[in-house]
Amino acid sequence: FNGDLRYDKPILTYWLMGPSMLAFGINEFAARFPAAFLGAVRTVLLFFFAMAMGCSPRGALVAAAGSVGMGLLLVVSKAATTDSI
Repeated sequence: FNGDLRYDKPILTYWLMGPSMLAFGINEFAARFPAAFLGAVRTVLLFFFAMAMGCSPRGALVAAAGSVGMGLLLVVSKAATTDSI
């Protein structure tokens, strides 16, 4: 992190940023990509979880769309922080 080793926070975020930076180069997009991708995965998993809990397809879609509309989830999913993953 800025040329120094960083030993705090969960390491998973940095493990996911590594391959992303190898694929996309060292830039802001590559740093944010894992959190954004997993935010999209979270939305899809919420849809299937709602279906498994007995919701109709429309109800599951409303639940997934509602999670996308939550401001905090949206901001955290595009931030390059350890909290989103």
